[in-house]
Amino acid sequence: NTLQKTMSSPPKNHPQLVREGDEEHVIPTLLSAVKTVFTSKDETVPVVQNFELEKYLGLWYEIARLPTPFQLNLCNVTAAYALNEDGSVQVVNKGRKNDVNGKEKSIIGKATIPDLSEPAKLKVGFPKTPSEADYWVIDVKRSEHPGAPYEGALIGEPRKRFMWILHRELVGVKVDEWVLAAAAKARDLGFDVTSLVRTKHETII
Repeated sequence: NTLQKTMSSPPKNHPQLVREGDEEHVIPTLLSAVKTVFTSKDETVPVVQNFELEKYLGLWYEIARLPTPFQLNLCNVTAAYALNEDGSVQVVNKGRKNDVNGKEKSIIGKATIPDLSEPAKLKVGFPKTPSEADYWVIDVKRSEHPGAPYEGALIGEPRKRFMWILHRELVGVKVDEWVLAAAAKARDLGFDVTSLVRTKHETII
């Protein structure tokens, strides 16, 4: 399909994506000559300016991510965000284990904005986790229609260990373009995109 063709032959100066579960996760590219591991926060990581939370709410499909131990072998991953009565944001993450038709896993958490002057820097907490985690909206794809929800999102955190590329749609030219652009931006900010993997979904197997 379109997404597979685009990712199998990416344009020059764009990072490659590999499927989670493949034997080789690391693909050397022109974009990533040096692998850097960050153990301390990089507070200079930029976030979206004039971020509008209401445009971020709703359902997102996870298109790609850096591997995480808490998402090991998860397919069909989605994230849904809705306002709680207290002004916080309900976070509902879902995925299927091992295969796109595997057992569904889900978890419900809560996101808050500690500093209202920086609304794109959220904190997210889930049950049985010791503390909240940074959840920074680094970039968004804005709709051509004023007032419409964001169409794409690049999520990361200042230690640069975790990163997600989200989109409102699963496939299509707009998805392809956003994934490549978001991955390139993350690379430029110091994220290790050599390990970036594409999330399996029912229509992308």
